[in-house]
Amino acid sequence: MSEPRFIAIEGIDRSGKTTLARLLSQELGRRGIESIVTYEPWHPLLTRVIQESVKNNVDGPLEALLFAADRLMHVREVIEPALKSGIWVISDRYIYSSLAYQTVRGADIGWVETVNRYAVKPDLAILLDLDPVEAYKRTGDERLKHLENLELMHRIRNAYLELAEKYGMIIIDASRPPRDVLQDVVEELNKKGWIK
Repeated sequence: MSEPRFIAIEGIDRSGKTTLARLLSQELGRRGIESIVTYEPWHPLLTRVIQESVKNNVDGPLEALLFAADRLMHVREVIEPALKSGIWVISDRYIYSSLAYQTVRGADIGWVETVNRYAVKPDLAILLDLDPVEAYKRTGDERLKHLENLELMHRIRNAYLELAEKYGMIIIDASRPPRDVLQDVVEELNKKGWIK
């Protein structure tokens, strides 16, 4: 049995994170590896508070605190127990979302790192890179519609690219079909010796 791994999938809205998480979990299952797909925000109560705060246009620092609280619960209640049980964890968004979105909206990056210091480090962080113009052509969740303007998304994409360099995330071209994106990830896992 392979050692359980924690994989975080990141990217701007509509970059294909949810699709990749599902496909990767299926691929791992095909190889006899048990995994769960999870997401952020995670806790239903905090998700409602976050959605309400976003609607009311709270600033980046306050939003970062809300996400950090949700993330800590996510780590303690889902991620760590799964890993301890030998189950791989694939998270649709993680700490890098706060480091990209909330810093672009005014939070200091050092402060966001500090309030997330108890977040367990992923074994692999994947950035699905996609031009915001292409992302807008895709259908998707409209919950954060007021955030979805091209200028903001370009800034968030640029923040993600800087984070990828700083934190060693692997960057994958998300403009291609989902199966091609999955194949890139599978090759990365093979290269690391995590799967055969």
